[in-house]
Amino acid sequence: MKLQRWLKMLAAGVGGLLLLLTLTLLLLPSRELVGVVQRVLAQQGMQLDVGQVSKAFPLGLSAQQVMLSSNQGTMLTADRLVCRFHLLPLLVGRRQWSVDATIGSGSLRLGGTIGKRAHLTIASSNLRLEKLPILKTALGGSVQGTLGINGTLTGTGPAVKGTLQLEAAAIDLRDVSLGGLRLPNSLYRTMRGQLNVANGTVTLQSLALDGEGIYARLKGTFPVTTPPTAAPLSLTLELMPKPEFMERQKLIFLLLARFMSSPGNFQIPVKGTLGAPSVL
Repeated sequence: MKLQRWLKMLAAGVGGLLLLLTLTLLLLPSRELVGVVQRVLAQQGMQLDVGQVSKAFPLGLSAQQVMLSSNQGTMLTADRLVCRFHLLPLLVGRRQWSVDATIGSGSLRLGGTIGKRAHLTIASSNLRLEKLPILKTALGGSVQGTLGINGTLTGTGPAVKGTLQLEAAAIDLRDVSLGGLRLPNSLYRTMRGQLNVANGTVTLQSLALDGEGIYARLKGTFPVTTPPTAAPLSLTLELMPKPEFMERQKLIFLLLARFMSSPGNFQIPVKGTLGAPSVL
């Protein structure tokens, strides 16, 4: 009898929370809800700008022309962003959310839970590199290609850990610079790599680019910071061009000569921050 009573009380409590959450999201103006998110992000050193905004069924917001930026510049733009809070998982005590972003012809989906066992999943589809302003801010020039991101992170703050898989195809780099150092124009067929996050540090496990006449590899570490673009870098970019590739871009490789560790192998230390890399 006591168990039955406790179950009824629990059901009533969960139902009350659902009703309160529903009424809060339905009755508050959309702009007020966006303002709450903007204030939270501002505390993390980030700025959110939103165009048109409306409610999304059943509990969520839909926004057009969204831009996320930091002091280092624009990080991400989305043509459409839909954020939802899922009700049914609350019945088992899980606070679950999801964000779906339309970025040009591609998409980015984030999902996760809030709390002590917080986790975040990331997946992209047909995400175009030229639609990621953080690359333009960091490298300038023209960066084209298709990027895929998949992975899961768990925990919060310094305790966050997990793995992200990166894969890209048909990468075209033109007139790009790294910390003011001009890099060769290159076409890369594929790019594959992995980011491991643990103990407050992101470790880039040999991001390898297989190109036409050149092979490149980026590896190293940077800490988890807020905002992410402020993270100080400790990376090494390794370039391994074939002789005929070097011959076609003599001037650029003359400028890179001080980084040559052996014939046909260049080791370039990358410092600065994620939003503003520099070369020593």
